[in-house]
Amino acid sequence: MKTVIALSYTKGKPIGFAIFDLSGRLIKRFGVKAFEKEKLFNYLRSFGSPACVVVEKEKIPKLAKEIARAFGIPALAPKKDLSESEIHELTKSYTYKNPYEKHAIAAGLYLFSKYREIFREIDEILQNMGLEEHADRAKELVLLGKASTPFQAIESAIDFSLLKKKEKETGKKFKSVLEKEDWKEKYENAVNYIKKLEEKIRELEEENKFLLSKAPEKDVELVERVKALEKELMLLKEELQREKELRKKAEEKLYLVEEEKYIEKQGLIPVVRIKDFSHESISELKNTVRIFKRPVLVECSEEDEKAARYLAKLHPLLVIGDFPEKIKAIFIKAGIPVITKAEIEEKITKFKKLAGVERDFLKEFLESRKKKSFLEWLEMYRKRFL
Repeated sequence: MKTVIALSYTKGKPIGFAIFDLSGRLIKRFGVKAFEKEKLFNYLRSFGSPACVVVEKEKIPKLAKEIARAFGIPALAPKKDLSESEIHELTKSYTYKNPYEKHAIAAGLYLFSKYREIFREIDEILQNMGLEEHADRAKELVLLGKASTPFQAIESAIDFSLLKKKEKETGKKFKSVLEKEDWKEKYENAVNYIKKLEEKIRELEEENKFLLSKAPEKDVELVERVKALEKELMLLKEELQREKELRKKAEEKLYLVEEEKYIEKQGLIPVVRIKDFSHESISELKNTVRIFKRPVLVECSEEDEKAARYLAKLHPLLVIGDFPEKIKAIFIKAGIPVITKAEIEEKITKFKKLAGVERDFLKEFLESRKKKSFLEWLEMYRKRFL
């Protein structure tokens, strides 16, 4: 895993660190007062391979430069010091133990806000290609200054000729989005960790309750212990919520993996079902299941040109649905065949999340539509202007 090391350093004060992955997720925050450089660098390395170090001030401190040299990565900084109001705005939804961690988190978040759009496009393009395991390398090239557009980054990160050669030699196609990660393991790990967190929270709540019942109002030591426990409880509960969200995501992915495999065992081609034909819904769906080069079934008949253009950009294999001419034209112009639900009704089977279409029917349909698509598009536009 590639990481971003964010730090905040003021001479004579503790150093705040925040470690992010290249998706912008905060994976660790901590502060240090005294340290041995070798041990510190090894600890930073334990989270993954650093892609850059970033600070919240215009002037890059000596320690940040030393970290950059040690890992052979760039040291980045804003054009001017982040103001306290900017730092507060960036970190308002995060928790931290002290102002040093807060400033370090802000430095990392500032970096991701700067590269948000290009990183989003890299993720989207690679996900649609089924090659998102190369996202870290593509983003790293951007941070290194070796690529300024998502396409430059992707082309530099992936040797497409080597991938095609390997696919041809092995006879194996690139794995689908769902197959790339062991979602069963992710789900089980999340479930086990949630149990541990819940048990820890119960223990701390019991301890806190006991101390509150015993501590005299003027017993400073016990009062401070209660405050520390309450803060630890808050942090654990936030972590518990994140793990529950991860478990839910893994559970959904795991179900899709199993359903996709079942559909393929029936000799059918998996079909992505779109129940809400809107840009927002399709954007959310593509983060769950691959749309690129797969049949898509649009189950509603809303006239949303924005949604149609967005779906066309994701380039499905074909679109099944009942559309008005102007929506149908968007897909055909993009080279995406369109078939009505009535034409395919007897050849498609719906499952809980996905659908399946007969392999031979799909092959024959695509071959026949290759010849018709361009003529259909010309005819549609002829009608629009007459």
